[in-house]
Amino acid sequence: MKITNFIAATGQKAMQEHEYVNQWHDLDHQLRHWHDGLPDSFRPTVVQSARSDGLEEHWYARSMCASAMQHYHLVCITLLNCAARETLPSTTRSRNGTMDLDTVVSGSRSSAEMPLNSIAAEREQAAVKHAKQIVFIDLARADEAARIHAVQPLWAAGMILGSPDVGGEVSIEAQMWRELIVRQLRGIERDMGWASEYRVKELLSAWGVREGSETKESIRS
Repeated sequence: MKITNFIAATGQKAMQEHEYVNQWHDLDHQLRHWHDGLPDSFRPTVVQSARSDGLEEHWYARSMCASAMQHYHLVCITLLNCAARETLPSTTRSRNGTMDLDTVVSGSRSSAEMPLNSIAAEREQAAVKHAKQIVFIDLARADEAARIHAVQPLWAAGMILGSPDVGGEVSIEAQMWRELIVRQLRGIERDMGWASEYRVKELLSAWGVREGSETKESIRS
């Protein structure tokens, strides 16, 4: 809710740069503090990486924990997207292996000394890592209580992982993520009747895939 209010406030009024940065860092700190204080039940009990496609499955003992962590990664992606590229430094999160923007990577360079494209690249890598975590949790075939809440996180993951590169080309890896996430979303509606096709259509549109032709080949194009 705090991040939603932050986004709404920045869209309604012109916020001073220092005020924006301070609020962003405060939210980032609160989010990391919340995550670091979670009990072990919110960590995967099993990480299975013996899949033929090389992907991981992150298993949780409780569906509530699986769903909570998918939304945690979604919130991290949202917060990263709110980062002001010109002012927020790029960093690495040590506790869970994913990246945040709280401490400069080198430990000494300020954001002003870092090229803007470098900062943007670090933010993009952080978002990709969080997006993959969302998919890995879903791949563990959580029960219905978790899957019905996975539509929004999977959609956000698809927007990141299925995007073409800067030149407009779709890599083999992006093709794989597209097919996988579309399959995951459609499985939710097929298995439980919980609406998810609308998110598939939004992803196909964002990827430039014509609606009604979403075969494997069209998703790749």
